[in-house]
Amino acid sequence: MEQPLTRWLMAVMLLLLAGGCRREKSLDRGLEELAHKKYDAAITHFSKAIKDDPNSAAPWYNRGDAYCAKGDLDKAIADYTEAIRLNPFSQAFYYNRGNIYKFRGDLDRALADYSTALQIDPDFAAAWYNRGNAYKEKGDFDKAMADWSLAIKSNPKYGPAYGNRAFVNLNRGEFVQAIRDYNELIKLCPEDANAFNNRGNAHQGCGENDGALADFAQAIRLDPKMWMAHASIAKLLASSRNPETRRAPEVVQYARQACELSEWKVSVTVALLAATYAEAGDFEQAAQWERQYLKMPALDEPSAALGRQRLALYLDHKTLAH
Repeated sequence: MEQPLTRWLMAVMLLLLAGGCRREKSLDRGLEELAHKKYDAAITHFSKAIKDDPNSAAPWYNRGDAYCAKGDLDKAIADYTEAIRLNPFSQAFYYNRGNIYKFRGDLDRALADYSTALQIDPDFAAAWYNRGNAYKEKGDFDKAMADWSLAIKSNPKYGPAYGNRAFVNLNRGEFVQAIRDYNELIKLCPEDANAFNNRGNAHQGCGENDGALADFAQAIRLDPKMWMAHASIAKLLASSRNPETRRAPEVVQYARQACELSEWKVSVTVALLAATYAEAGDFEQAAQWERQYLKMPALDEPSAALGRQRLALYLDHKTLAH
């Protein structure tokens, strides 16, 4: 004959098992809805799982993901925070909360969460990458570069880290290093038109104009609407040492295409169009487009002063290379 205490323990165990089964079922259904982007339905199932077992971190975390996907970031942070309280040893919880803080511009909190995630998992490439992005937004490019390098060390196939590191080197004038990273990025992402365009800029910085022209042309093949690549070719050809190259009709065509693709809203493309007309010997068109450049909104005074200098050259039938 069973003792009363034994029967009581068995009843408790059965209740716990039933509660766990209900929680798992609700959790699984919530994950399925989340995968199909049915966020409200997912939240309903995760909330039921929480009710069945409020001390389980997983439904809190997953409901946070659903709230985040809906754009309800306050509730997402609250759920991630509760998941962290219940299980402070999951790097994903800190990482996701850190992403929201970074999105909101709360960079110190983002950095703290990414750092905690990395303490838990030092090989978390995405956390190194995003912590680097947060440092970049704070203006600390040295720390950003170090973190992107660690992302690459953790995962040598992490393309965005190569791209970010290359772009900083490009802007620093470290063209050889930039080319090296763009080479790796292009191996990983051979359809990345922006990578080809930027590598072209680095080649041009090294004086490798043939390589630059080939990269700009490949960028256009991959993305015919990339105005930057059209502008890059126009600028490269217009600055050639060969007068015949500078005066070729396609130079103006590339510059005009850059203006059209950017919907005539990017001031540098309009100034470039004026310069290419001047190189082609059509100073009337050059002056017309330089005047248009000077009318563009949000043009700062230093840029306007340079524009007026260029206009004076064109009116005097001189090119920028005079």
